[in-house]
Amino acid sequence: MTVKDTMEKPRTAVVDVLPLTAAGNGLNLWGHVTPHALADVLGPGYFDACQEANGGGLYRHDRIVCTASAETGSPEHATLVVVDAEGAGGVRVKILKEAARGRKGAG
Repeated sequence: MTVKDTMEKPRTAVVDVLPLTAAGNGLNLWGHVTPHALADVLGPGYFDACQEANGGGLYRHDRIVCTASAETGSPEHATLVVVDAEGAGGVRVKILKEAARGRKGAG
């Protein structure tokens, strides 16, 4: 067994996912900036601490504006949608929209 095999997968905490808006219609917008890579953020269990049962407030269809790899020279920007946030399966998210990389703006 290597050191890599024993390392825990990255996770986030409730305090690291901040509410941006609460629409009152079942769709909330959250912000999340993390040093973890976007692949880790999309992985199983990453947002489980933010499940309502664990004291968080993520619900199905919520959006998360995410800046991953924030402490690198190449941060990853994506808007995520919460696919599921109930039950034993934990919180599952997928990319709704990923920002293009390497673009310096129009014109």
